[in-house]
Amino acid sequence: VRHGSVLSETRWTELMPALRSRLLDAVRRHGGASLVGLLSPMLACEEAYLLARYLKSIAPDVRLALGHVPVVGSDDIYPKTRGAAPAPPRFTIHAEKCPNRKGVEAILTALAGEIVPFSRVLAEIDQERVHAVFLTGGYPEPWLTPTEVATLAKPGLVVLVDILQSPVTDSAGFVLPGAAWAEKPGSYVNHAGLLQTTERAVRPPGEARSEGRIFWELAGRPRLYHPGAVLSELAENVPYFARCTAAAVPEHGLLLD
Repeated sequence: VRHGSVLSETRWTELMPALRSRLLDAVRRHGGASLVGLLSPMLACEEAYLLARYLKSIAPDVRLALGHVPVVGSDDIYPKTRGAAPAPPRFTIHAEKCPNRKGVEAILTALAGEIVPFSRVLAEIDQERVHAVFLTGGYPEPWLTPTEVATLAKPGLVVLVDILQSPVTDSAGFVLPGAAWAEKPGSYVNHAGLLQTTERAVRPPGEARSEGRIFWELAGRPRLYHPGAVLSELAENVPYFARCTAAAVPEHGLLLD
């Protein structure tokens, strides 16, 4: 938690109520539309849903938007073309480098009514229409330009949940250490609309926590975070996931499209 110019290590039990209080204060002072939650396409479906539901519980007009979608180069299709006739494509290495854009977009469509891109949020910050940002990361590589970093430093409250230190850390009021994909369970929807689940392989380091647990506890939900229960809730509230109860997802995934 930031105190003046210094980030001070804080226990989770102290951080959570302080963060809730600051978010509610931002909404009281500037209105719900001044708070934007940026849902990273690196989040699991359950995590994006929990954060979206929590922010909407603060105020119905809280804004939700899609986080940065990393793209590197262009699609690489195999096997390569030989001779005059093109060979039928067998698989593609996609230029888009995130696991869950389609899943997050489905949640945004259902809970926010539209998919607001990252670039629009940055423009609204520059126009002083955004006073608080809840920013989620999880990217394995640097993902913000210097101009974007400067823009994200402008709101009065910046909450950052990420796995690596970044320039945004220097301006955030709250920095919460999340978990990488191998450090948490969850589900993801790939480019073809296939929902697949993952299991935790290793524990997160230090005081890091899975984003699902962070958002579950931030919302004050009872008992322990369990992604299977959240996936069943997601299936009840977001039509795209209607077939996705935890018991209904087979070993190799469930095609939603």
